[in-house]
Amino acid sequence: MKYLAVLAAAAFALALAGCNSKFEVTGTNASGTETFKGNALGFQAGKFNIKSNKGRKCNGRFDSVNDLAEGYGKGNFKCTDGNAGTFWFTIERNYQSGHGVANIGGEKFKFTYGKQS
Repeated sequence: MKYLAVLAAAAFALALAGCNSKFEVTGTNASGTETFKGNALGFQAGKFNIKSNKGRKCNGRFDSVNDLAEGYGKGNFKCTDGNAGTFWFTIERNYQSGHGVANIGGEKFKFTYGKQS
């Protein structure tokens, strides 16, 4: 469940792929017991909202992109269950997609994002 929060953070990471662009975010925890889906909106800075298959809701912002030219960034998230943290993500395919990771409660959480057409 904590991993969902990390995925949410990833969702907003993909939002930085395009100015006010909308991205779909999906992810799962390492054990595969919780999945999430949501959207991110923005470019170089933005916000995201995601929801897990277990009802957890998370949102956050990506406003501290490390270096777009190097192809990675980071963000922060908070969930309705009190979980919060930082996530890291890659920027791929000319800012159209990427993947990310976070560590929540000692378990890895992975996510992917892609620009919606």
